[in-house]
Amino acid sequence: MGARRQGRIETVKLLYQMDMGQRFDDLDWAISNHFAHISKETSAQVREFAEVHCRGIVADKVKIDECIEKSSKNWRIARMSLVDRNVLRLAVHELMRPDGPPVDVVLDEAIEVGKTLGSSESASFINGVMEGVRRSLSVNQKPS
Repeated sequence: MGARRQGRIETVKLLYQMDMGQRFDDLDWAISNHFAHISKETSAQVREFAEVHCRGIVADKVKIDECIEKSSKNWRIARMSLVDRNVLRLAVHELMRPDGPPVDVVLDEAIEVGKTLGSSESASFINGVMEGVRRSLSVNQKPS
C-alpha cells in the first residue's frame, strides 16, 4: 500500500478517535497519542500526511460538514457512521485544498478507504455523497 493511501487511513483513524470522544479541541495530544501508542510503526511521510490533513480538517470542520450535509440526501452528519463521516471529511478537505489531487483521485481514494475501514455499505454511501459533492463542484468549482 502506498504512503498516500496509508496516510489517508491513518487520518481517518485519528479523526475517528477524536470523534468517538467528541474531542476536536486537543489536536496536538490526539496526534501524539495516536502515533505513540496506536501507530508506532508509521513512517514519517505517512505521519506528516495525517497531521497536515487532520489539522486542516479540524480547522475547517464546520465548512466541511456543511458541504457534506448539502451533498447528502436525508443524512445529517450526526447520523452517519463515524468511519463514513470521517472518510467524507478527509475527501472534502482534499478537494478544498488548492494543491489537492484531482476530483477523480479523491473519489476513488475515499471509496477505497471506506472499503478498508468501513462497513459493507460504506463504499456505496461514500460514493453517493461524494457524487453530490462532485456535482456541487461542477457549479462552484470548490465547496464553499
